[in-house]
Amino acid sequence: MLQDGITLPDSAIATNFQIQHGTTLPTTGINEGEMFYLTALHGIRVAGLYVATGGVWLPAVSISATVAQTNTTQTFTKAQRGAILPLVAAATVLVDLAQSNNFRLVPGQNFTMGFPANAVPGQSGVIAITQDLTGGRTVTWAAGWVSAGGVRPVLSTAPSAVDYIAYYVETETRVFVAVPTLAVA
Repeated sequence: MLQDGITLPDSAIATNFQIQHGTTLPTTGINEGEMFYLTALHGIRVAGLYVATGGVWLPAVSISATVAQTNTTQTFTKAQRGAILPLVAAATVLVDLAQSNNFRLVPGQNFTMGFPANAVPGQSGVIAITQDLTGGRTVTWAAGWVSAGGVRPVLSTAPSAVDYIAYYVETETRVFVAVPTLAVA
């Protein structure tokens, strides 16, 4: 019987469980094949229709066709976009890779690009750096930023010049920066 927003039987609630795909749960009072619409109030991360199957709660409708997953190869049929996060201009610019893949910065002084927090191998993105109206701002790269031949990117210095620097996280302590695309007009 399908019911929207049903309250789980007391025996299930009292066990303080978290429902995840394939998680085994007590099914006392719940019959094989029964379906429930579960929400975050029931302790699950993905609201939806679940069915009791072999003592396990499984999504009644496969979410693989409609929800991105982290453990499988997928083909997207529409464009995917990462937010472009503005970085705060300072003597040392802090980058948190858990916040985005793509960043932009308008430095108001010479600065050090601090080694990014939350560097996870395999992540990549772009940092766009736009000179302010004064121009001439230079960057020093903190330890852990690496590049071909050991020569870190040098910025364009003309006022309002825009440089794009691609990066790739190799390890938690090593981030490769590519030769920058300079002075994009």
